[in-house]
Amino acid sequence: MLKRRKSQSRSMGEPPEYAEFDDLDTELNEVLIRTFCSILEIKRNVILLDEDQWVDLIEEPETKTEEKEIRLELKHLLGRANIDGHRAIYINPDCKRQYQVLIPTVVHELLHIKYPKKDEDAIYKMERKMTGRYDYTPHWLAKEKCGNCKRKGWRFAK
Repeated sequence: MLKRRKSQSRSMGEPPEYAEFDDLDTELNEVLIRTFCSILEIKRNVILLDEDQWVDLIEEPETKTEEKEIRLELKHLLGRANIDGHRAIYINPDCKRQYQVLIPTVVHELLHIKYPKKDEDAIYKMERKMTGRYDYTPHWLAKEKCGNCKRKGWRFAK
């Protein structure tokens, strides 16, 4: 498991070095997943995996170097969905208690499961329509780099 970082304030552009979901966070995430699965009419169960489970069960790296690269990539993503076989999602613990990020991330990953053939742009548009969240732009759509945000995957609108 990841080590817990001592509590301190941070801007949205500075992900904590060590974060993890506690039991209450995990329970909330599972309820959100179950609720949005119902809303999206996803019939089969979707499971939530932590970083270690994702690496071991989904990615299955063959070398330590490959495992390190996968873990580094996961730290720079808000979430990831597995649509091949397992219906599983990973939510980055950096979303912890940042509900304006957590909920759209859960919706986004579940949309990947519901519509596995849709590309990232189509999923993003559906996410925005469903959540009403228009105050950020993913890095692949941003025309300029965000000065505050060094994190890949999103930036807040100015």
